[in-house]
Amino acid sequence: MEWKKFDMLNIVRQFLLIAISLLVISPLNANAVDLEKGQKAYTTGCASCHLSTAQGTGAFPQLAGQDSTYLKKQIRDFQNGTRQSAIMAPFVKDLTEPVIEDINAYIATLAPNNEAADPKLVARGAQIYHAGIEKAPACAACHGPKARGIANIPALAGQHADYIVAQLQAFQAGTRKNDVNSMMEDIASRLSDPDKRAVASYISGIQATH
Repeated sequence: MEWKKFDMLNIVRQFLLIAISLLVISPLNANAVDLEKGQKAYTTGCASCHLSTAQGTGAFPQLAGQDSTYLKKQIRDFQNGTRQSAIMAPFVKDLTEPVIEDINAYIATLAPNNEAADPKLVARGAQIYHAGIEKAPACAACHGPKARGIANIPALAGQHADYIVAQLQAFQAGTRKNDVNSMMEDIASRLSDPDKRAVASYISGIQATH
């Protein structure tokens, strides 16, 4: 069975590139963060949609428990237009790097939550996530067996099923294009709508960690 550019060799290469990029980041580049400023900025600009807990709801994603490297990339992508959102654009356009660091440091103090997966969809969702199906590789190959992600590969555990489905649809439609090497665009196009819902429901029930 072949998945072209999504074979295990390419997946391993992606993880190696991410690991190397993290290793070469100098600790001298790390700036001291201000949690109080981060809380204020989050409460002012983010909490109205993502809630004070950063657990989000429905179409608004849970941010608590997400890797800060991934969150910072998404903010920068919204700022430079790589990722489009009429809702997010006005909130992030004037954020400076220190403020982004402060916000992410504050989010890191908040505990994530998870939903209850639809029991009717668990078996199919688990198959897609852990083993893959004929047309698409396993999600766990990149996002990890516990859906905790790494660096620019997002944590998915506990994420709202509606949000996951919406993002898969966006990748398939080409309205979201800020994934690594267009992998998600291709994978999303290989999943039927019922399979999108099944894997999203399963992921939402995986225990999120803090």
